[in-house]
Amino acid sequence: MALYQKLPIEIEAELVSELLEKFKHNFKELPRWVIEAYENTTINTVTDNDFIIKTLEGNMTATKEDYLIKGVNGELYPCKKDIFEKTYVAVK
Repeated sequence: MALYQKLPIEIEAELVSELLEKFKHNFKELPRWVIEAYENTTINTVTDNDFIIKTLEGNMTATKEDYLIKGVNGELYPCKKDIFEKTYVAVK
């Protein structure tokens, strides 16, 4: 069996619960990449508890308990908080 380790690359990510608050109360405080994703409908159907993301694998729901990740090629996808915290560490 082969073993692999993730390369040490930086990604952008935000807690969905924080993004939902900004969508609701101050859209201009959202990160630019989130605003762009909303404007081009990659992020859509925003509710108080979640939103839909068009991903490479099809539409996915990002809930308050998830992180929204911008991948190395600009793709967006949700990640469960517990998995995110086991996989990533803050660099800034």
